[in-house]
Amino acid sequence: HRSVIAERCINQALKARGLDKEFVAVSRGLQTASPPVGKNLKDYEDEWLASSPILREIGIDISDASSTPVDLSIVEKASLILAMDKGVLIEKPNSLAKQFPEHGYKMRLFTELAGNIEDVEDPYGHKDQETHRRVIELIHSVSTERLDALLNYARLF
Repeated sequence: HRSVIAERCINQALKARGLDKEFVAVSRGLQTASPPVGKNLKDYEDEWLASSPILREIGIDISDASSTPVDLSIVEKASLILAMDKGVLIEKPNSLAKQFPEHGYKMRLFTELAGNIEDVEDPYGHKDQETHRRVIELIHSVSTERLDALLNYARLF
């Protein structure tokens, strides 16, 4: 659910800067052998209870978001593809780079926008609000404070 939070944070930042007609962020997930337990964060009770207050604090609503797998058509249309961790980007058997190697030139780690190559922790399975707060605040701060870096990458490709 990190990517949908990033989608909403980036789109919020784009709108605040009047760039929402020129750019749009969309969230997609990796396809797996089995379908996800739920299509929305609300379907994961512990995670929803831990994260929803923090999302409200920063003005982000993901209650209507649903899990959508990444596919070739969205990869072809994308100017920039951001992954939350190295597993999603390159390491997992179904990673973005392995599924779509011809588009690897436009794939980056989300944290590269902030000048590093650290994974954004996956809070799945964590019930404590502090883990969720740490992840959500990181995503929100990178999305808003590093919007120019994101736009520069997008314009390159």
